[in-house]
Amino acid sequence: MTELLPSGRRPEPVVELSNACVRAVQWLLGQSPDLVVIIGGGEVTQQYSASTPFFVDRYAGGLGVPGAGEAATVTPGLPLSLGVGARLLDEAGWDGPRRFQALSSDRSAEQYAKIGRTLVEEPGRTALLVMGDASARRGPKAPGYLDPRSASYDDQVTNALGNGDAEALLNLDEDLAEALLVQGRTAWQALAGAAGTAQVEADLLYAGDPYGVHYIVSTWQPAPVR
Repeated sequence: MTELLPSGRRPEPVVELSNACVRAVQWLLGQSPDLVVIIGGGEVTQQYSASTPFFVDRYAGGLGVPGAGEAATVTPGLPLSLGVGARLLDEAGWDGPRRFQALSSDRSAEQYAKIGRTLVEEPGRTALLVMGDASARRGPKAPGYLDPRSASYDDQVTNALGNGDAEALLNLDEDLAEALLVQGRTAWQALAGAAGTAQVEADLLYAGDPYGVHYIVSTWQPAPVR
């Protein structure tokens, strides 16, 4: 996910990914939410307030950001997934209420689903901005080198997110996700819980693996009741 951090001129594969993220966030805000909750992985499961800072230097090593790594010992801020989501909201001009939900990887799929359901049960229109990478083992230059299982796993996730298949997200293999360095499983399962059993209209905007990490960008919304 560091590819979405500011780093000057972006190579073409990252431009395509970044543009898809921008379109997704613009679409999300076009639904006129009262609150945006950003969901992503973290070391612990907890909520952060809208005022929690994001120290980009902690994650920007090697991306040409001045001072990268110098903030490693300062006051804890947002995890990477939530910080990138916050920047996407900022760049889209969102100045309404926001909240952050971090999810550690030590709980069951049903527990993540319950968190997702709880987030959307509040009064008003709540939009979820769900942040997380798929496998990071897509090739010899990937962070985790090459694992031949990554392609089929990522296809499963891409199909689920592209088709609005909440059940498929809940059934993702957590041990395989850990082996493939997948960072998004917990957030996707919270999304599945928020969707529940409702029919979902999904639109797949991007799927690709620049630098050996697989990214998927899609939008979900409840299908109209007919």
